[in-house]
Amino acid sequence: MDTKALLVTEATKLFYANGYKSVGLSKIINVTNTSKGSFYHHFPKGKEQLLIACLEKVQQDIVNEIQQHFIKNPTFKDAILSLLADLIQMYDEKGQINGYTFTIMLSEINGVSDEVHEKCGDLYKRIEEVFSIQLQSRGLSLEVAKHQALMLVSLIEGSILQSIMKRSSEPMRILAQHIDQYIGIED
Repeated sequence: MDTKALLVTEATKLFYANGYKSVGLSKIINVTNTSKGSFYHHFPKGKEQLLIACLEKVQQDIVNEIQQHFIKNPTFKDAILSLLADLIQMYDEKGQINGYTFTIMLSEINGVSDEVHEKCGDLYKRIEEVFSIQLQSRGLSLEVAKHQALMLVSLIEGSILQSIMKRSSEPMRILAQHIDQYIGIED
């Protein structure tokens, strides 16, 4: 793994575990066994530029994973249930959910730049697009598909946050049990 990829990978783990503001540059450099010069060579604008690279990587990984659920499952409902099952399993096995939600990583987002806000918004928009495209391919109009996609992303993200706060996968399990109420299609 090249140095830039190593910095992104390890910083993402640190941001998930500790939050963005709690992770100092020295911690990132120590964990990656790199120098300050090497860090600034790859991220001349500093830690926030690294955060943006982390968000871009997280977006790519999340979107690819969600798309795989749609490839592997014959119906929209099955794909969403498969996604929720993976999230539940991850939480039950690890006590956390890395790679699917970045809200925890950025709980102190008010102190970051407009560019970081835009990257976070882009991630949600991209996930909504994946859901919307799938819903449209199953006969929903563009407007209805977009609204349903937004609602599903909000429900899933909310159930993840509830699970983390309650230290239980129950909120995600309840969402999975009642997902039919929120999917307005017959596959």
